[in-house]
Amino acid sequence: MSYHYLWRIKGRIRHREHVKHSIAVDVDRQAIIAAIDRSNPYAADTKDFIPLVKKVASVVTPCKILADRGYDSEKNNEFCYRIGAKPLIPIRNANVPVWKTHGMHRKEAKRRFDWKSYDKRSLVETVNSVEKRLEGSYVSSRNGWMQKKELRLMDIVYNIHRHMVISGHDFSFIDEDFYTA
Repeated sequence: MSYHYLWRIKGRIRHREHVKHSIAVDVDRQAIIAAIDRSNPYAADTKDFIPLVKKVASVVTPCKILADRGYDSEKNNEFCYRIGAKPLIPIRNANVPVWKTHGMHRKEAKRRFDWKSYDKRSLVETVNSVEKRLEGSYVSSRNGWMQKKELRLMDIVYNIHRHMVISGHDFSFIDEDFYTA
């Protein structure tokens, strides 16, 4: 049914759901290893961290885990050390003194943070940017279940594209009309 018809008969209008797409990237190959999609994009990022790292650990053994400030929590740092990886997550409130910072691992990160290794995290943003340029920055599906499937497919297409770029394949076989269809 059309939105206009539902509005006219005072029916229930289905709104498009929003999806938060969190990805784990191998920064050496710039490939997406794992992804988690959540229906509530306004919830804290820390909720996605442990399930995402568990997915990564089932595929590869991570030695360092780079994440932005949104994933900073003692629980996340502790989990990284438990699986044998070094967390490189900057502390959210950098101007708070060490003695006021909560958590043993967070205090250690505040004292000795490896900013040189953390600089590779920008490659994750590069992967996000390339994925959005290749497939667009929106999903066309309306319900959450199909949006999540569409995002998974976008990740697979990105990984195939990345593999072809690394192996030196030529993209001249693709017709220009294919992109404008």
